[in-house]
Amino acid sequence: PVTDSCPSSTPQPPTWKRKFDSPIVEAAVEDFVDKIIQDFITDLWYSGITSDKEAPELMRAIILDALGEAAERVKEVNLVDLLTRDLVDLIGDHLELYRRTQASIGVDVLVTLSSEERDEQLKQQLLASNDLHPALVSAETEHKVLQRLMAGLLGLVLKPSEAQCPLVRCIAREFITCLIIRPIMNLVTPAYINELMEFVLLHIKDFLTG
Repeated sequence: PVTDSCPSSTPQPPTWKRKFDSPIVEAAVEDFVDKIIQDFITDLWYSGITSDKEAPELMRAIILDALGEAAERVKEVNLVDLLTRDLVDLIGDHLELYRRTQASIGVDVLVTLSSEERDEQLKQQLLASNDLHPALVSAETEHKVLQRLMAGLLGLVLKPSEAQCPLVRCIAREFITCLIIRPIMNLVTPAYINELMEFVLLHIKDFLTG
């Protein structure tokens, strides 16, 4: 019998896509990364130096590979343990710390303060007892904490050849810290969440009554 020795014409998807294994998520991630590369690298400064596309494409590939590796690791997380044990313990520890700090200041004192004054009192008390997280001391320490966290993450998700290059590590760390994580953290505030909830509820009300 004649054997068809021609290779399959169906191209294999990139490695990072196989790690997501979800066309919808893959498309969203690719679109997100493309926008970041376009807005914060190509349009912002790179196109003023050269029209060559090699560096932005390399950055894009590194980011997509890193996100794919992160997605694969997330799949290995035991969600039951995370939600029923780890997260519960974390919230419990924070509530207990808040109660201790509140008792140290005095509940009768806190109720007389404005929201901003209360936050400052709690911060100073936590700082005095060495219980304040370094990320909450100042904007500078917050950035340093994020740098360390992202450096640790990149050490896990970058390819060995990329992780061993100081320039790649530095650029990738600052890229993720400043352009992705910090903007997300700035959005996730009680005021923003409250505004978002009001916005959604108003639109639901308009939809139901309209």
